[in-house]
Amino acid sequence: MRFATAISLLCTVVGILTTAYASHHGRSATHQNDAMISDARQIPALAPWYPKLALKSKNLLESLAPSASQVVHPIAYGKMKGLRRLCNPEIDPAYYFLDGKHVRLIYLEDAGLMAQLTQDQMQQLLGQPSSKQCLPSSAAKTATHYVFAPDGIAYSVEDGEIVFVELFAPMTLADYLDLIYLKPGPWPL
Repeated sequence: MRFATAISLLCTVVGILTTAYASHHGRSATHQNDAMISDARQIPALAPWYPKLALKSKNLLESLAPSASQVVHPIAYGKMKGLRRLCNPEIDPAYYFLDGKHVRLIYLEDAGLMAQLTQDQMQQLLGQPSSKQCLPSSAAKTATHYVFAPDGIAYSVEDGEIVFVELFAPMTLADYLDLIYLKPGPWPL
């Protein structure tokens, strides 16, 4: 099967799984109001990365073709330990964190990509976060980390600008806090 066909098939499967997940949790994948899309996969600037969450490490290695220095193992991300991090900025600006054969998290901080996202846009698409979804960010002492775990997305904002985005499999906020989020340590004065 050609790679492009496989990616197209993955997109379809991810869409079906997202709809099933949303239905199971008593909500639709998209709200009636077109301005409120609860499915983060509809954010145009981030859409190319969601299918990559379903890739196996072998396929990701083939598409990224990272050099030995672009593969780091073992590495931690938040509370997740023993991960392998892949990147190749010449092909893709993302950092991929894998646990065995599976992508667990995609981290994006590319300035060009972040410039395409605004906090207002994210809130229009994902909704207004509750106080439980607003956490201290590792980006900076004054930054806030907004978590939309059922949508598989979290992002940090400093001075009104999005500084990084995390993409992951949809989960509950409690699971995100237990499995991924690590509260930043004390900041220097």
